[in-house]
Amino acid sequence: MKNKGEESMNLVDRAWQIWPLLVHAARNRQTLTYEMIAQLTGMATPGVGGVLEPIQSYCLLNKLPALTALVVSKKSGLPGTGFIAAQDVPREFVRIFRHNWTALPCPGPAALAEAVQRLPSNGISLDEQAPSAKPSPSSPKRVRDQALAGKFESLRIHLQAQQAGRVRMTFSEIVDMIGVPLPQSAFTHRAWWSNPSDTSNRRHAAAWMATGFRVTDLNQDRESGWVVFERP
Repeated sequence: MKNKGEESMNLVDRAWQIWPLLVHAARNRQTLTYEMIAQLTGMATPGVGGVLEPIQSYCLLNKLPALTALVVSKKSGLPGTGFIAAQDVPREFVRIFRHNWTALPCPGPAALAEAVQRLPSNGISLDEQAPSAKPSPSSPKRVRDQALAGKFESLRIHLQAQQAGRVRMTFSEIVDMIGVPLPQSAFTHRAWWSNPSDTSNRRHAAAWMATGFRVTDLNQDRESGWVVFERP
């Protein structure tokens, strides 16, 4: 049975608890893995990503360096798919390490709750939240495709960080990375994994094309599928 203190520890309370850990890491020019955050706070590792959202939202609204970039995957060394506050993660690390965090009071639970209410940010593109001057109707399929393409940014970051010229990834690994299921065509049409010269309408392919990788081999089995990316 949980005690009263554990029951009252909600998402923003946890975020408030994590803020000083991130500031300490920033001052020491360190990153923390999701597992380390879980051990330090007593949380379950899968729940850490969601707890970072109020901090990410607060930093975005207050134009602060993206403090949550310091929480990284043990495998990739990069933030998870919920992180959207910066595209150039290494450069963001520099901004975080240079910032004088001790001059900034730790935001309380109320401030963090207000931030995430004003600007939900867990894996949501800022472009998707910005009001359009000329709104145009979009089909459900187009909205779904655009959201999927945005999620592939995490794959681009992962591939960009690879030093090896050949990277093999299972479909399951890709799904875990982008945070959404692959579309049906990824399992049924090899063309979905092609390397088009024009990626304007193939934004998912732009994720690997932009890093110099090309798809060279493929297994489209739904359960055990994989793809090989290689740099020419």
